[in-house]
Amino acid sequence: MRPTLEAETSGMIAIWLGLAIAVANANRAHTIARADVGTIVVHHGAACFSVQNARLLPAAMLVVVSPQTSRPVGHATIVGPRAARAEQFDRGATGYAVHVVGMANGTIAIGLTTRAANLGDARATACTSSEGVHLNIWAGRPKASTRLWHAYTYLGYDVEPTCAQSEMGEFEGT
Repeated sequence: MRPTLEAETSGMIAIWLGLAIAVANANRAHTIARADVGTIVVHHGAACFSVQNARLLPAAMLVVVSPQTSRPVGHATIVGPRAARAEQFDRGATGYAVHVVGMANGTIAIGLTTRAANLGDARATACTSSEGVHLNIWAGRPKASTRLWHAYTYLGYDVEPTCAQSEMGEFEGT
C-alpha cells in the first residue's frame, strides 16, 4: 500500500507552503507575482529555492506558511545562486541556496518574499499525484475560488494520489 499525503506529512515528507501574496488594498482582489513565490526542497541536508526571479540577492528573507493553516510558520534566508535537479524546478525558474531552520531532509516547502507576505483571505493547499506534490494558492476557499498560483515538485517515487483535477495541471497565472 502506498502512503497518503497525511502519512507523508507526518513521516518522510513534511509539506509546508509559503505564500507571496500582495494585497493592493482592501477593496481589490489578491494578486500573486510568480517572482515572489517559489518551492523550497531540502535534499541531502541542503535547501534549494526555485522561483521565477533571477534578481534575488543573498540575505533576502523568505516567509514560510503552512498549507494546513495558511499561516506563517518560519523564515528562510537566501544564501546565493544554486543549481538543482531539473525536475525540482518549474520551467524558467532560478535556483537559490537557502538557509532554513526546522526543515528536515526530504521536506518540500514554498517560500515567499517578504515584499508580498500579507496572506489575507487566500488559502494554500498541497496534494499528491502519482509521483509528486502539487502546491496551490487559492483566492479564498480551496477548489471553489480562483487558483492564484501552482507549482509541481517531482518526488521520484510513487505516492497515493490525493489531488482533484482542479489542483493539477498547467497554470497560466501571473
